[in-house]
Amino acid sequence: MNAMASQGSIRSYKITIINSMTNQTQAFYLPLTIASPFVNRVFQEISYPQTMQLKEPWYRITPRIKGETPLPERSQHPQGPTSLSGKPYDIHKEPPPRLRLHPDSRIIHLFLEIMDLNIVIYQGEYYPDDMFLHIAENIARNCIQKGTISMSENAMYYSLDYSNKYVRYLSQDIFSDDLVNVQGVFRLPAREKQQSKLVFKKMAEAPLPEKNITDFGQTKTLGRGQKGKGIVIMHQHVYSQLLTDMKFSPQIEEGGYLPGKAYRKTGSPENVDDPNFQWIVEITDAVLAQNTRASSGALVFSGDSWSKISRQMDTEFSGKKLIGWFHTHLFEASDKFGLSGLDQDLHCQFLKKPFQIAILINISPDHQREVRCFQYGPSGFLEECLFEVTQ
Repeated sequence: MNAMASQGSIRSYKITIINSMTNQTQAFYLPLTIASPFVNRVFQEISYPQTMQLKEPWYRITPRIKGETPLPERSQHPQGPTSLSGKPYDIHKEPPPRLRLHPDSRIIHLFLEIMDLNIVIYQGEYYPDDMFLHIAENIARNCIQKGTISMSENAMYYSLDYSNKYVRYLSQDIFSDDLVNVQGVFRLPAREKQQSKLVFKKMAEAPLPEKNITDFGQTKTLGRGQKGKGIVIMHQHVYSQLLTDMKFSPQIEEGGYLPGKAYRKTGSPENVDDPNFQWIVEITDAVLAQNTRASSGALVFSGDSWSKISRQMDTEFSGKKLIGWFHTHLFEASDKFGLSGLDQDLHCQFLKKPFQIAILINISPDHQREVRCFQYGPSGFLEECLFEVTQ
């Protein structure tokens, strides 16, 4: 039920409204999930076996950049552009202004994939107008109403780009409430909340102690992906728990928490927000979560679950940090499918420190397990990485 960008640097869409007569421009950043109404419309029209029991449908949109690939033929359905309500967008019934895609738009077409876990349900090629024309024209109307851009008798334009600026919510002043009340398998992001008048200033944490990889003795490199910015070191008994010893359900996803210790590499800046900050984490324990909400295709940690691990960190794991979390996927591992969009959202919401990682345990139909590791990449999304196991 989630969106995933397939390019590492994509964290939001950037729409720029352009009045070419007056050289006025206004730029807006929108969450990746702004394309959800369009994907819902496609999802309702595609054909897949009715006997197929969907577990966790999700989608991925790959922007095609001007000059990189030839313009493909648009997929046959759905017909015409789609509105934010997930219905056909009839420009003849809409008030002005009319917008065209600017010739210098960076994104010129988009490749859509709809998946259920690791199974491809649908693939199709589309133009920016199919997903974004209704969005752009509504933003333009709002700009004209507020006087930030002038109405033009000549053509007005919009351009579409992607950004590494992380945007999670829809701005309150872009769309009216009736436009964003959308229901479906793929949902629009929530509206941003009004800022509270009471603001708390976070106290600066003490810098992490320094450590060198050689301090851990001999280790074995495991996993898929590439070496990440940080180094993940897992104690052998934790790896054995996740790989063989811990009992997991064959029917529903399960997961838990990873207490341990965090360090900065010798010579690294002390500030964890410094772009040159480098870290090492040592996973010392694995704790199965309680009070979760789970199905065969999804796992959600409840407030009670987070409260319990917080109390445990203060008592059983005093002096350690919450390094990350782990959970299962009930199908064989593949390079194409790692963490789902829901997994990414959960991590980004609750585990924001650069050294907090996610462990995924894929369980195949014949009950074989594979342990995989993910850490924050340059894009701000979790990317698969190699990890070390102590000998």
